[in-house]
Amino acid sequence: MWKTLSGISGNHILKRDSLLRLVLDTNVWVSAFLTPSGMCEKLVRAHHHETFQFLISRFILKEIEQILSGKLEMPASMVEDRLKYVIRHSLLVEPSRTLKVISACDADNRILECAVAGGASYLVTGDKNHLLPLGRFEMVEIVSPRRMLDILKQ
Repeated sequence: MWKTLSGISGNHILKRDSLLRLVLDTNVWVSAFLTPSGMCEKLVRAHHHETFQFLISRFILKEIEQILSGKLEMPASMVEDRLKYVIRHSLLVEPSRTLKVISACDADNRILECAVAGGASYLVTGDKNHLLPLGRFEMVEIVSPRRMLDILKQ
């Protein structure tokens, strides 16, 4: 069921196909599921135009599950449906490198690891405290959902 990438350099991946590769931070996925017709949901729905590929890691999936079922107390069947959606529309990345870029929030390092390992063009996040201020990490541009929608319209 999973399409998997493991430890391949980003430059190699980008030469292999012309699709943009996007990592959506956990907060973007959760917002997409909670806010119909919101900015994040529009971004997730834009995937159907087949101009980009979502990348996901087991860490991000686990975070989505924990937030939906724990903090937001979403029923298990709804959580399962949302996770199945993410899995169906994403390429699983298994990072082989451990990053320690953001000391204030180690979980954000796991998000960066997914983007770097998958050769992502963009990491889309609403995290104004840690990720967005970086602007770019290695070859990955870090943008807000609004900026990503603008880029996709071009």
